[in-house]
Amino acid sequence: MTENNEERRKRVEEQFKKHFPRILEKARQNEERLKTEYQRSLLTRLLEDIRNKISEPSFDAWFSELSIEDSDDNSVIFGTNLTLVLEWLKRRRMTKGE
Repeated sequence: MTENNEERRKRVEEQFKKHFPRILEKARQNEERLKTEYQRSLLTRLLEDIRNKISEPSFDAWFSELSIEDSDDNSVIFGTNLTLVLEWLKRRRMTKGE
């Protein structure tokens, strides 16, 4: 027995509705994983560059606890658990072009 186009369309639509939420969730998880990997790589490269330009004690004091809290195509938000460093970063925050 062959199904007509309408029956086939309904069957495909039902399957789509059934599987789409799971596909969407996997895509979100993958996007978050890729973002985390990118941030980790960016921070590693940044810290390596800074480490090569300043003394080890200065690096340890100011940058050893630096992290990337969030990022997008236009900005990076840094974080730290050291209050003095956080205040220093806030006072010297840079925006694109500075």
